[in-house]
Amino acid sequence: MKEKRASEQIKNILNSSPAIIFLWKAEYNWPVDFVSDNISQFGYSPDEFLDGYLEYADIIHPDDKEMVEKNLNLYMHENKYKGFSQQYRILTKVGDIHWVDERTLVRRNKEGKTTHYQGIIFDITENKKVEELLQINKKRLTTLLELNQMSNQSVRQIMNFALEEGIKLTKSDIGHLGFLNQSETAFTIHASSEHSMKNHNVEEEQHLYPVEEASPWGEVIKRKESIITNEYMSNSPKKCYQ
Repeated sequence: MKEKRASEQIKNILNSSPAIIFLWKAEYNWPVDFVSDNISQFGYSPDEFLDGYLEYADIIHPDDKEMVEKNLNLYMHENKYKGFSQQYRILTKVGDIHWVDERTLVRRNKEGKTTHYQGIIFDITENKKVEELLQINKKRLTTLLELNQMSNQSVRQIMNFALEEGIKLTKSDIGHLGFLNQSETAFTIHASSEHSMKNHNVEEEQHLYPVEEASPWGEVIKRKESIITNEYMSNSPKKCYQ
């Protein structure tokens, strides 16, 4: 009775922990022999893995699967490795992307053949967001410093540099750089990215755009705040905003 109670207590501690415990077979797509109940934090149930409906590879982000497989193959065939760690992205049941830190021990039989991977994964998504924000802020400061040192460059060169750096910082495909008139009723586009001119019929010469007629740009000016546009070519200036 005491052993059963102790076992239940340990199980409760594990399931309330942020660390998810896994036991994977060292086979194609890494079938799961055990997973702790707190896999539910990603929307899955243990039975989905234990019954074979899902294999661990099914929840790894497609862009990271090759890297994970390469690392596992390395550790599988190198007996000097008893354990390893790696970071990659997984998909929750609803399709959200989360970063995880995996810490794994390699299980081998008497002949030295790898049979299982025993490990834990931690959700490090928030840490990754902080790291990314720090990198972005660092790049912003570097860009501002470079702009400050471009006093001997032409206005065109400065605008093009500012535009291209802005596109990189926002991870965008297209970009434009414009200036408002003093009354804030119209603005002039002075620079457009190469992608914009090729794919959105934007001409290189300057154009004056009345704020009232320019969506979604006009909305940004009216609101005086950033707007995320998911459907740039949408006919409606409203439905594509978040």
